[in-house]
Amino acid sequence: MRQLWWRGVARPRLFGAFDSDPGHFCLTSAARVAIVAPALLALVSTLVGDVRMSLFAWFGAYALLEFVDFDGPRPARLTAYLTLATTGAGMVVLGTLGSRSPWLAASMTAVVAFVVMFSGVLNAKVAVAGRSALLAFVLPVMTPGPISAIPERLVGWGLASVASITAAMLLWPRRPPDRLRAETADVCHALATAVSWQPQVPDPPAAVSRGPAADVSRRPAPDLWPALRRLRRQFVATAHRPTGVGGRAAALGHLVMDVNWLVPFALPWPERDRTARACFPAEAAELHAAVTATLRAAATRIGPSDHGRPRARARADGGGGGVRVGDDRLGIARLERSERAMRSALLRQLREPAPACPPDLAAAEAFRLRRLARGARELALNVLRVTGLLPPRPPASPVRRTVDAFHHARRLVRERGTAATDLAAGYASPRSVWFRNSVRGSLGLTTAVIIAQAAGLQHGFWVVLGTLSVLRSNAMATGSAAVRALAGTGVGIVVGGLFVVAVGTHTAVLWAVLPLAVLLGSYSRRRSGFVLGQAGFTVAVLMLFNIVEPAGWRVGIVRIQDVTIGFGVSIVVGALLWPRGAVAVIRTHAESAYRSAVTFLDLVVPHAPGAPEHPAVAPAAREAIRAGRLLDDAVRQFLAEQPPGRFDVDALMTIAAGALRIRRTAQLLWNGDVPWPPDLTPDLPRAAGAGRAEATGFAVAQGILIEDMRDLCRWYTAYATALGAARQPPEPEAGSGRAATAGLIMIHRAARAHRGPEILAGAALTSRAAYLDILRDLQPRLTAAATALDRTSDGGRDRPRKPVDQAPGPQGSRPAPERSRAFIRAS
Repeated sequence: MRQLWWRGVARPRLFGAFDSDPGHFCLTSAARVAIVAPALLALVSTLVGDVRMSLFAWFGAYALLEFVDFDGPRPARLTAYLTLATTGAGMVVLGTLGSRSPWLAASMTAVVAFVVMFSGVLNAKVAVAGRSALLAFVLPVMTPGPISAIPERLVGWGLASVASITAAMLLWPRRPPDRLRAETADVCHALATAVSWQPQVPDPPAAVSRGPAADVSRRPAPDLWPALRRLRRQFVATAHRPTGVGGRAAALGHLVMDVNWLVPFALPWPERDRTARACFPAEAAELHAAVTATLRAAATRIGPSDHGRPRARARADGGGGGVRVGDDRLGIARLERSERAMRSALLRQLREPAPACPPDLAAAEAFRLRRLARGARELALNVLRVTGLLPPRPPASPVRRTVDAFHHARRLVRERGTAATDLAAGYASPRSVWFRNSVRGSLGLTTAVIIAQAAGLQHGFWVVLGTLSVLRSNAMATGSAAVRALAGTGVGIVVGGLFVVAVGTHTAVLWAVLPLAVLLGSYSRRRSGFVLGQAGFTVAVLMLFNIVEPAGWRVGIVRIQDVTIGFGVSIVVGALLWPRGAVAVIRTHAESAYRSAVTFLDLVVPHAPGAPEHPAVAPAAREAIRAGRLLDDAVRQFLAEQPPGRFDVDALMTIAAGALRIRRTAQLLWNGDVPWPPDLTPDLPRAAGAGRAEATGFAVAQGILIEDMRDLCRWYTAYATALGAARQPPEPEAGSGRAATAGLIMIHRAARAHRGPEILAGAALTSRAAYLDILRDLQPRLTAAATALDRTSDGGRDRPRKPVDQAPGPQGSRPAPERSRAFIRAS
């Protein structure tokens, strides 16, 4: 009967509790803490007999294993752990030096807390390790001791560092899959399916028309938009933005942007495929094949892996398309060749137009295909940076390798230093959510230190730790966390106190049960939430103090008194400093991001061939990047504060992505994505002996482009104003701009007169106009997103509504040449 009960009831429930932890990563992480912390406590207390050293070893193990869990490749994780251990040792020294005077302790706490919290903007790993570094400082600063106590404290921290890093690297070292990378891989697979194009026999001239779509040569991509929405949600749900001053984290953030940028150029459109098959079938087929192969290989490389090796995914749509998984270049050279071949094919078509291939359609399709290849190339480069698999260097002598390594390190330090300075300066503003959180945390910890020191509390450390554990980014979240933490602490005191009273002076029982208590507390924090985690931690602390300094259940009363003071400090500070959190600044940041991006675009587009660069372009670029980061920071914090269902998440991300696309467009044009011909000047036709009409052709086309850009900027400026003031957004502009048509007319005239530079100039002008048309086609979706975000009912709750697509296809309603057909006929 007992065996039947075990097989039918007990065992299924026991193992079912771990079903929500695939891979048992939470269980193994908790087991590491349960093994290392009690083992260190037993080692130090038994062999050394130093209570202070035992406490530093215990809390050091918690700081390195419980409060932080680095991800990524094993070398990167080892570097992060070693850096944290070294930083923690410095914090122990600083805290001990400041513990001798209450005012010195408060001053040092204010500075150290702000620096540690604000440094999280530099890198996601720095942000993750912030709480552990603060714990390494708070423990010694709230434990008064002379300078002679520094060695024993460093020994305790050092033992914890060695044991914890060894356990993290060797004991169940496999890490859970990176969800952001997994979602990125899914979008790359969906993009490859959308791009995949089977070459067909060119259609007869009648098929290359502007009428209704016929059969398409590419399959639809029904999985693309759902996969893209999942990626965007996962990106904004990531606690710490995967960007920084460089390295893999920054490359992962750029990779998400590359995927979003690539979508409009990869969507299957029947008109596109018919034009490509008629105008340049061989070049288009090769470019589609190269992009498809690169996207599939990139998805395999960036996707989830086992033991550090990329895991190939079996897909119904085929394999890697000729790019091997071990190919470090991911087909980049093939992409570059296909892009150059497409450019040559376009020039042939413009100089000698075929009857079945109108130059306007050929130019529009070539623009899309070349941007598709370039976008895939940038995506592949960032995949290589994320995975750390760069092409091998050519063989060189040891001296040469040493010199190259020195120059590379010096250049890397200079570049990272400049980037870190710019990044920190961008967030050093009272408008920045990260800056506000750092100031709030610094003031909260400083106030807790002052109160604990003034009251002469025996365990003032718990006051500061209580403040650190519940302080959030707004008053409501802080109050909720304080209530839950107090409830968890109370449950832990009741359970732990009853157990300590039952055990009495039998420390052997406490030693035997301590690892189990640590295991359950750590696992509960990871799986069941904040309340049970606090309860488990309290039980473990009661057992710890009754082992090193037996005091019975009264230790729990002291702890709940101290942490209650800390919770109260958090509530007061959260209510006084920016109590509304990110919701108070998100509209301001959205307006600023759009205005700065529009200013950047307004300075880049009018740049004429041969003219010097406007001196305000570089500052405008930095301001646009800074405003975009502040908006992303506010959106991420806002999503962390607000419960699901209170607002339209897709609409919010659509608005944030619109500013990013404007800025990215300006950056590409600034970096020479559409260069003017080097031998082109505005008066080239007159110098060539052309007539007056031809002499002003380029100037007229350039003027139309600038006029279109001004109209576009005026609309986006009005949209930014509406976002900031919470007003109704402006209506989208009807139709498309005239610049693309002007560029095509210039191409027609130059082709008839056999003027090569003007043909290239017309193609460049048409490409710039196509970028503006893409931004113009964003307007309906952005208007719908702003309206959806403002439309509320049921006490402020947003009504469920259809998600808003974020990235539109270029020329979303009709192809640009079709929309300007009437203007072509009139000309």
